[in-house]
Amino acid sequence: MADWFDQSEFMSDNGELSPSEHFESIHTPSLGYTHIEKSLASLEAGLDEFDEEKQGEAEIYANVTVFREVMQYIEKFGIYFYSRLDPDVDFVEAITGTRPKQVKENFEAIRDGELDRIIEEYQDVDADEWLKQELGYDKIEESTDEVSLEDIVDKENELSSDIDNIDEAITVSLETIKTHLREIAGFFLRFEELYNAIRHGNRVTPLTNHSFTLEGPDGEIEVEINENYMSFLCKTTGSRRGGELYTFTVPVRTLREQATGIVKLTRNIYTQIYDIRQKVKESQRTGERVNLNPNFYGVSNSSGEGSQFSLKSIKNPDATIWLPEEVLSESIDQYELPISREVAVGIYEQGGEMVVKMEGDHSPSYEYPLLVEAEMQGDSDQLQGMKITQDFSFKLYELPLWQYLEFLSLAEIEPVQNVTLEFVTTGESETRHTDTPISLPSLPEPEFPDLLQFMRNVGRAADAEIWVPYYWPARIPQVVEYYRRERNLTRDVAKELLDDISELTDETVVTIPTISILDPNSIDDEGNYQSIKHEELQLKMGGIILEVDEEWGEGEFSLVPGDDSRYERNEVGHVEGIGVTFTEENPETVYQEFLQKGLDAVTELSITNNPDQAESILETKRVYGPKFTWYHLDEFHFAIYDEIPTHIDIEPE
Repeated sequence: MADWFDQSEFMSDNGELSPSEHFESIHTPSLGYTHIEKSLASLEAGLDEFDEEKQGEAEIYANVTVFREVMQYIEKFGIYFYSRLDPDVDFVEAITGTRPKQVKENFEAIRDGELDRIIEEYQDVDADEWLKQELGYDKIEESTDEVSLEDIVDKENELSSDIDNIDEAITVSLETIKTHLREIAGFFLRFEELYNAIRHGNRVTPLTNHSFTLEGPDGEIEVEINENYMSFLCKTTGSRRGGELYTFTVPVRTLREQATGIVKLTRNIYTQIYDIRQKVKESQRTGERVNLNPNFYGVSNSSGEGSQFSLKSIKNPDATIWLPEEVLSESIDQYELPISREVAVGIYEQGGEMVVKMEGDHSPSYEYPLLVEAEMQGDSDQLQGMKITQDFSFKLYELPLWQYLEFLSLAEIEPVQNVTLEFVTTGESETRHTDTPISLPSLPEPEFPDLLQFMRNVGRAADAEIWVPYYWPARIPQVVEYYRRERNLTRDVAKELLDDISELTDETVVTIPTISILDPNSIDDEGNYQSIKHEELQLKMGGIILEVDEEWGEGEFSLVPGDDSRYERNEVGHVEGIGVTFTEENPETVYQEFLQKGLDAVTELSITNNPDQAESILETKRVYGPKFTWYHLDEFHFAIYDEIPTHIDIEPE
């Protein structure tokens, strides 16, 4: 690490410590948890100083504090967990340099059952082997003849499963830990936006008026509840929905009890991993053998039944309220406003079935690249009653590589009739059987399928977005094949490969040509001419330029490589006017010529230099687009008008 703290010395009972050893030794899980226990014990402390109304508000805010501390504690655990993934990274650098996005992405992977994937990005072992190392189980496995079940529990009937030996105890323990990790990750992600509402502006309101008015087609209903509530003003996270605002109103008791239940799981796993780590570090410092007590996590029966919640989630597009089910009438469904809109989803093949994951967003993203029509009901799991179409809206050249490969996997198990809908933000899922098989999109057979699978792993290792190569640029398959065969895939190697691809394709261009008939007298809200007809033509490898014969005044469109001197790139989003042409054909004829002949259509048109004799005006312009792993994706637009639009200035002859 950098020379931080070079003017300080850190000491322990066993001698001097490095800064990393010192800060890891005091990064104890007990401190944060003790503070949460103190906050819980003092929820009603000092309330006598306030009047009755203020007492209720103060107690609600005290519960908000507990919730915030629980989320902070889980986040701290997430950072520590992340720091343990890469043993070559200094502890201080890991915990100070870890970004919230990295913690969130790890939690998302854990919640989605992909713990193996994130561990294999850093380690040469799978999740089970890594957890064994972190918990000291690997050392116990080496000496199972010295450990018995009596060392784990006092009475064998306290075991949580039918366990006959130490190996079975280890297996049960690992499965329990992975289950609890998924629950912890799911809780944090489910309430992340509530947590953000507290951290950024304390956007939470205590509600001591225990009544709600719901309005439906049959009129209003008054709901009286003998519970305090807290209401959060939330903003959707990430780039998918652009920070939409909504309110989330939840019973204080429910959120507190869910939070305190999950923080106990967090503390238990956190402490187990941390304590073993400290014993190993102590052994490394002193050279002395340490005793790893076989205190297996999750093999004993748990006392206590836990809290049970029976809630109904009432939603409209900008508000969610959790209400106890017992206070609601049987006709409550009329107050749950269906939301009919396009929803962005990601589709996977898992266990021979289709899994459709969503967060409810209506803009596609790398994680949720497909748009489907959905009618969503305001149910407690947000899935019951949801109806989605089988028509997937996407463009192949803008499809993430992972989604393309998942479609290919689904095609291998057709017909697909079992579909699991999974609402990622809540962790809820519902499996359905369709009488009619799902109609999967027809996709071209992949070139270099082994390289595509390898590139998907490269994206995972480098935490990078990898897109489908509509065209493979020259030399790139050979470069990828070299890395696949000759290099061990690590995060650094993955980034090195992506850097090589980026450098080799820095000037590679693919162009999307489009042809449109536009109405020059009709402008939409964004200031664009309304489209009467529009079609995308076949993608072209290269950039489109207009070459004009100066002597004859004739022109034609040509494809050139991106590094051609006649094709000079500009910044992403820049619109460059190419030219305006007057033709004697009407707009429909020009449109059909382009559909049939593509770029060659211009050579078939009757060009006139006299605007008064023109039946159509053909305008061309280029839009410089972003890089999609393999190439820059530019657009070239042919726009046809039946009269001269106002933005085109024609000088009189």
